Amino acid sequence: MNPFSMISLPLNVRLERLLRRVPLLRRHARRIASWSFVPHVGAFRYGRDRVVEFNGRNSQFHALYDLQYQAGYELETCVLLFALLKGAGAFVDAGSNWGYFALFASALPAFAGKTFCYEPSPTTYADLRQCIAQAGLDQRVVARNLGLGAAAGRLSMVESDGLSGLARLSSNIDGALVQVTTLDDEAIAEVEVIKIDVEGMELPVLQGAEKTIREQRPWLIVENFLHHDSPDETLRPIRWMKDHGYEVLMPAACVKHGGTLVPHHYGSPPPAHAGDVDWNQMQFMRITEENRFMFPHQLNLLGCPQQRLSELPGRIIV
Repeated sequence: MNPFSMISLPLNVRLERLLRRVPLLRRHARRIASWSFVPHVGAFRYGRDRVVEFNGRNSQFHALYDLQYQAGYELETCVLLFALLKGAGAFVDAGSNWGYFALFASALPAFAGKTFCYEPSPTTYADLRQCIAQAGLDQRVVARNLGLGAAAGRLSMVESDGLSGLARLSSNIDGALVQVTTLDDEAIAEVEVIKIDVEGMELPVLQGAEKTIREQRPWLIVENFLHHDSPDETLRPIRWMKDHGYEVLMPAACVKHGGTLVPHHYGSPPPAHAGDVDWNQMQFMRITEENRFMFPHQLNLLGCPQQRLSELPGRIIV
């Protein structure tokens, strides 16, 4: 099911890996490898015949070349999209980065709809646009150089030293100003799945999509972190989904180990072989305000409309 395969690893990535093996240079490996004269272009194959060149300075491309992701990056999310994206409904990807999940979704045989990507960082958005074009997906994927939030306006973009996957928006930290809109203002029809990976801005994105969610009842895939010093920050998105008629679940893919199917959630050890993943079933556990802090620091949560529980691609075990 993984539509990506590496052709060539960028020289800067290979150099960083080499430097990390040298104790005296380990702490400087990323900085040295990012020097401007170090070549940084790699290439991957998308589907059967598309060759896509990519920017190795965007660390989030590790989703393609780290061995732990050979079966799929954030595997439980990949299996969820495989199960949920069928037909011509729309997929909204808030915090798309270079477009891994947009390209993944567009390769799903049962999905005929469009993907709407929102990426506020100008440099990361450039990577996204280039990947979409080279993959031949200009008619399937709509990319917007915007953030999503609770209201239209401008917010500061806080970068994270080359780690584009950790860039975030903030209203109270100085940074480059970027444009923000709401999903409701975008007025996308027939939304089937909304995926939200926005480094702490999950609740504002949900608030800005309230009308869309209330009227269309899409599936919600929402990143969630533990904040022990501010528990409400962890719990507010969960509370919001429950207050809007959603069951909040931790999804797990099913991975074969011998004759046993083992649940695989965010942070689980990677499958030994990509072929060990069962793409046709999942398991789920209910997440509540009372039990969230018993689970790992970072999770991708599934918001399931209560009236669609019978459509879950698997069973709730607890």
